[in-house]
Amino acid sequence: MDEAEQGRRHAWGEQGRVRRWAPAVVPVTLAVVGSGVLIAHTSQAAFTATTSAPGNSWTAAEIDLGGDLTGTAVFSPDQVVPGASGERCFQVRFTGSGAPVGPVRLYSDTFADTQGVADHLTVTVETAPERAAGAPADCTSFAGGTPVWSGTLRDLSTHGSYADGVAEWQPGATDGARQYRLSWRYSSTAPDSTQGGVAGAGLVWRTTTL
Repeated sequence: MDEAEQGRRHAWGEQGRVRRWAPAVVPVTLAVVGSGVLIAHTSQAAFTATTSAPGNSWTAAEIDLGGDLTGTAVFSPDQVVPGASGERCFQVRFTGSGAPVGPVRLYSDTFADTQGVADHLTVTVETAPERAAGAPADCTSFAGGTPVWSGTLRDLSTHGSYADGVAEWQPGATDGARQYRLSWRYSSTAPDSTQGGVAGAGLVWRTTTL
């Protein structure tokens, strides 16, 4: 082989090596370019949008029952004999801040009895619309009443919670009033065994927010 032929083969071999390695270089170059594109995308600033509701607060509702009752007993007679009776009239008023409420109900939260007096003492509850402004807070102002419950004092004592209260009426969200007439009568046939006995019950008028 002459020098010219050797030169051609040498040159061809170098070119062959270049061709054999060239394909391996291309993916590496593309990978680098691709990484550069990814970095440019993730480092770009994003668009944002927001809305807000500052200054939130909650104010509790207020409700109250009041009226003629001042936390004292409606009845406290003594020396009760068979056939005796009595009554008392008063008004219960509701005020509120606007929250919806349930009906006002009457129930007995305490009860005591000796010698069976409660079994011979009948209690009747009547209600009437709110009395006129300036009218006396007594039974002379009670008109248009409706009987809403009647039974012995022992019967009333079984209504011991708001859930099973009696004589209910529905006030408005901010105001309402109802007159009551409570009357009692000791049975004319009460036996001698009840002498000296004592019966008592606590009365509660209540409403509740819904």
